[in-house]
Amino acid sequence: MGEPKPIPATDIEAPPRGSDFLAAITETDMVYFLLNVGNADAQLIMLPQHDGRRRLIVVDVGGFAVMDQLIRSLQAANFVPSEPEIAVVVATHPHWDHISGMSSLLKAYKVNEFWDPGYDTGRPAYIKMYAEAESRAHVCMPTSGYEKRFDLVHIRVLSPSIALKHEFGIQGIEENNSSIALMIEYPEKRVVQRSRERSELRRSRGSRLLLGADAQTASWAHVETDFPALETRTSWLAREMLHRQGADYLDADIFKVPHHGSKYGMNIELVERVGPKYSLVSCAKGGGVHRFPHDIAQEILREARQRTAGRGRARAADHKLGIHYTSDHVHSSSGDKPLGSIAVIVGLNSQRLQLWRLCDDVKAGYPIGLSQAVKVK
Repeated sequence: MGEPKPIPATDIEAPPRGSDFLAAITETDMVYFLLNVGNADAQLIMLPQHDGRRRLIVVDVGGFAVMDQLIRSLQAANFVPSEPEIAVVVATHPHWDHISGMSSLLKAYKVNEFWDPGYDTGRPAYIKMYAEAESRAHVCMPTSGYEKRFDLVHIRVLSPSIALKHEFGIQGIEENNSSIALMIEYPEKRVVQRSRERSELRRSRGSRLLLGADAQTASWAHVETDFPALETRTSWLAREMLHRQGADYLDADIFKVPHHGSKYGMNIELVERVGPKYSLVSCAKGGGVHRFPHDIAQEILREARQRTAGRGRARAADHKLGIHYTSDHVHSSSGDKPLGSIAVIVGLNSQRLQLWRLCDDVKAGYPIGLSQAVKVK
């Protein structure tokens, strides 16, 4: 494994007053949170305000205590009401490190929709989760191409493909490859009708988040077939399609790296096609039993951001390349302290992305506190 190196204190921008992170969030902002739950996944998206309210989307709950702390912190800061509306909960696949806190979440909060790939493992945790979901929410089993809109927020399901889903009950597949991978765009480009003419409300794409769950090579191969790269150098049709949609199907600003930075979760071609500004890895300090993140996966992320192959030059530090780990620590004269959970503010202006760290590690006694958030330079 490649243990992330501590980030120097000189590269941390601590705000002069603790409320700067909260003050930075406007009514039109969407905020993405990747929580510090070790080698597990727990993500929350706070949607822009609509009709005076903000709705939430939860993607995996690999640790209910941390997710609950975050939601309560958002309530205390008056971003969400005392009875928050969770529009969608996504259980990306049936592994324990992604669904261990799902039943508790479904009991604690009102959930409108529950998404699941439909890979029934028969394990007690899955059965319990599914029983809670069926009794409390509308259940959906989306496949590649399914879309959902919340005002100007657009969600597209990239995986599992229909072909892979057909294999669930026949010969079976690696459970990670049943993962629901999502592309979330804000603000979405729209076509509107004005009298007799149609016109595009937005021409350039908004900011995009690609949430890779634990999808592995077989799943990404289907994604690249369902959402092919547009070869604009040789095809006029590809050029026209690219102009109309504003970007490649998989082009994204934020990439939640699949499978905790596993060597099975990606290749250089995929990451270069995504071309993320920020690559975010959910992993435990020390690597855990699987020693995440794997060296080869880290090198793929680095090479995609700063090509050094055959050039013999030194590589910039990971945080300078936009690669961040939930296990990151800041090094100072008083010792190492956790940077923990990651929050990205996504503005209505697609150029406005702000990455913050919440400085939490619940197991080590550092609770989530939105007022203590810092920026990494």
